[in-house]
Amino acid sequence: IFFGGGDLSSASANMAASDQELRWRPARTIGKSKDAKPQVAHYLLSLGSPKQSVTDHLFPLLRKRGFSCRGVVTKDETALIVSADFDLLAKEAEKRKWKKALKNSEEVIEFTVAAKDKFQPSDRQNFFSSAEKTLLLYRAIQDATYDVAFLKDEGYRVEENKGFLTALLSSKPAVIHEAYPLHNPEEIRDLSSMLKYSFLPAKSLNLDRIRNYFGEEVAFYFGWMNFYATCIIIPAVVGMAMYLLRPSDTSVDTDPYLPFFSVIMAIWGVLFLIFWQRRCAVHSFQWNTYSLSSSDELRPEYHGDICTDPVTQKPTIYYPKWKRRLWYLFSFLAMLPLLALGVGMMTLSLNLNGYVKSTESPIYVEFLAQFAQPGGLFASDSPYFLWLVPTLAHSIIVNQINQLYSKVAEKCTDLENHRTVHKWHSSLVVKRVFFECFDCFMPLFYIAFYQLDVVTLRAEIVSLFTSDEIRRVMVETMIPFVKSLFVKKVQLKTGKTSETDHIPDTILAEYDQFDDYLEMVIQFGYITLFASAFPLGAAVTLLFLYVEVRSDFFKLIKAYRRPLPMRARNIGVWYDVMVVMVFTAILTNCAILGFSSEQLMQWMPWLFTRDVSDGDQMMALGSGRYVVGIVFGFEHLLLVVSIVFYCAVQPVPKWVRLSIARREYLAKERLAKDFEGRGSGRGREEGSTAAGVGGGAKTKEE
Repeated sequence: IFFGGGDLSSASANMAASDQELRWRPARTIGKSKDAKPQVAHYLLSLGSPKQSVTDHLFPLLRKRGFSCRGVVTKDETALIVSADFDLLAKEAEKRKWKKALKNSEEVIEFTVAAKDKFQPSDRQNFFSSAEKTLLLYRAIQDATYDVAFLKDEGYRVEENKGFLTALLSSKPAVIHEAYPLHNPEEIRDLSSMLKYSFLPAKSLNLDRIRNYFGEEVAFYFGWMNFYATCIIIPAVVGMAMYLLRPSDTSVDTDPYLPFFSVIMAIWGVLFLIFWQRRCAVHSFQWNTYSLSSSDELRPEYHGDICTDPVTQKPTIYYPKWKRRLWYLFSFLAMLPLLALGVGMMTLSLNLNGYVKSTESPIYVEFLAQFAQPGGLFASDSPYFLWLVPTLAHSIIVNQINQLYSKVAEKCTDLENHRTVHKWHSSLVVKRVFFECFDCFMPLFYIAFYQLDVVTLRAEIVSLFTSDEIRRVMVETMIPFVKSLFVKKVQLKTGKTSETDHIPDTILAEYDQFDDYLEMVIQFGYITLFASAFPLGAAVTLLFLYVEVRSDFFKLIKAYRRPLPMRARNIGVWYDVMVVMVFTAILTNCAILGFSSEQLMQWMPWLFTRDVSDGDQMMALGSGRYVVGIVFGFEHLLLVVSIVFYCAVQPVPKWVRLSIARREYLAKERLAKDFEGRGSGRGREEGSTAAGVGGGAKTKEE
């Protein structure tokens, strides 16, 4: 990475020069001896325009911890590039009790600096992956100390007993404005070679290479996308065949074979989750994260009263549960106004699209509905595709509401003061998934189960599904990338960079994997919850996945800053969200089969009759109980079959279970040998002591 040269000792003079421009050349290393060890990880700390005394204070603090620092000074900001060598990272790995594989052995044990030569690989440069180096550097910087009294004297309000980065990022005013790991241009070029064309959407992505650079959390996301894209082929082929072979006079409302497709999708959803769980077990074993405990990762922001832990008898932070429950209530109340706004947008969209046909409907607005009448501005017969405007506007505005709620949800989750990162993240996921599912699916539920109109339901799904995909690719990938190229072009004209330089991290946007997961889970909901109304959804999803996988990977290496690598053993709470969706889909598809469409009527016409006024189906007199019994009996049968599958298939493959058992056995054997060795050592010591006390010369026989 190329940054502007500058010397921290002359920061004030440099920043005072109004005509100073950023010169893109390798940054000068400040305060590093000639025989310093090679740096293997880099982290950028942006300080804005700090006081000279603050930069002079932070610099020796980091050097004292063993870091190497390089200064970047411009007229607009001062930044530090903090680096660490192998020895510092190795000490941090030992402190964190990371596990590494031994040479010529099946064992994976806790790493120690003293025994580093016994672990693989042998060379220091590749001993830790790029992701591991970055994460260890972050942990080491977090453990650095800072002088609270000095910073308070300089006018900063800084909390005590917090991590270095956490405290200085959240101080008032902020001492550190931004902190993020830097991309490695050489590794980015290597990863770019994976963006090749192939039949399968994610076949060309090597998860091990992604994991080595971005960490397990990102690798699991692309592993899930890969698995999703592969498994969706079967329902995509079936759905496409049903669409192509359907008679021209048959619609989704009267197709007698769609109930079978619903059964296929229900079973597919369950098997998809079961076998993805098995795939997660394989990845976590291969990446040595299967024993990783999500409760180990404590949040630096966690606060409370200091008390004595009854188990360890050590000081610990305690926060009462009743306070957190009060904040849960506050989070719910804070969500209500935005939910009401979402309902308002649903009312506006459905009326402008002409989907609210009954004047008896509680959301019917005559003034809005007139625009969708024949000859109206947004009617289906309007020229220039104006009928698409309400759907596109709904998608864009709902996305803005979701963005607003994401900030509210994050603030509320912070106030709940969760102890671990896992619990904080799970709470945030539940809030945002509930809110976005409400916004995305509520119009569809209204059409499906209030208006009982499966044809309109299909049209709305197609509109929302397509517009969401186009918006996502444009907003998340194309716009950030074009913006970064534009900035680089300006720098080329001003001589601040060259054609061969990697795009500097400072002009890249911040990556948020949360949104990627959320949008793909919403897409998963479209094709499972409403399979009876949109059999072509699986095929369309396969097509979009071909673009989505490459789009997500492309933006990660080209348009966004490098995210902090995080260790993981699965995709976390997102798996639970999909489980809820799959089991809810069994209920919704059975309800569409019996109540919202005429699909059941095609098989059991004697249970239904036609309304003489509009020709719609209605249950025959006295047959309602039988229709309800058939629908919910079928739903219960699918639930039982799904539960049987869950119980019958092991979540961890047999070879993985045996390999883990083998590792645990070897670990116990090693522990027993170490204990026996220490016991023998003490025995020999006691024997020699006894001989010395007894005195006397030994005979030849002795």
